[in-house]
Amino acid sequence: LHGFCKEQNVSYTKMLHCLRNASYRKPSATPVSSDEEQGLHPLVVEPADSVTIEPAVLPVEQDVDLLLDDIELNFGSKISLHIGSCSKSALVSLIKEMEGTLC
Repeated sequence: LHGFCKEQNVSYTKMLHCLRNASYRKPSATPVSSDEEQGLHPLVVEPADSVTIEPAVLPVEQDVDLLLDDIELNFGSKISLHIGSCSKSALVSLIKEMEGTLC
């Protein structure tokens, strides 16, 4: 509160006095109870008899097997491999196999 009063250039003592005053702490208007309002009724949701879930069918793009050219693979300092041309899936399989063998 002290920092707020300093930022707003308001006297800290006057602010405390105002906050102690009952008229600042209590609202002058009385709140209206929502029960007195007419025309409002509780919301009632009836469950559905049967629920059918249909998964969305989205078109799946075909994974085109790309051909890669002039590939140089190095596994550590001992194994170096040069491949002129191969498919992406074959290269992935080879790398997985080599990693499994070397570990």
